[in-house]
Amino acid sequence: MRKHTITSYEGGYTPANITNGLVGLQIGANPLLNGKCLVNGYFAMHEYEGVESYDFAPYPLAGDIYLGNVTMSQRPDLVRFRRQSYDFACGEFTTEMDFVVNGVTASIEVLTFASRSMPTVVLQEIRVRVDKDCPLVITGRIDPTGVPGRCLAREVPNM
Repeated sequence: MRKHTITSYEGGYTPANITNGLVGLQIGANPLLNGKCLVNGYFAMHEYEGVESYDFAPYPLAGDIYLGNVTMSQRPDLVRFRRQSYDFACGEFTTEMDFVVNGVTASIEVLTFASRSMPTVVLQEIRVRVDKDCPLVITGRIDPTGVPGRCLAREVPNM
């Protein structure tokens, strides 16, 4: 088995890259909040060179976790990184972290995968275990942060 694991995430690390030839995902220490996406054929004009160049697409696997009345996106400082493992044999990338809010710990495991047989499919499996009874909400979204352009219309449900 070709598996690589890190147990600390230093600022100088290059984020992990998962790709299947069509979609490329760059995943940071928190795969719900820190992702980037490249898609084959998705391009823009280079800002300085004036030629066609790759450009980031919206990150399709973003999400958030509400623990009590605090969201992970509002308080990323409350997330403790535990480990990341990349299984090169099957292309699976697993992140383990804890989100601690007001004495409640949510142990989170995120498995990220880019399908080789169906290259338009990228997915995550998110498992959350809490050590005390508490309100818990897991949301998914597509994150357009860093993508050039502007949104003409957007509707966000009240939570």
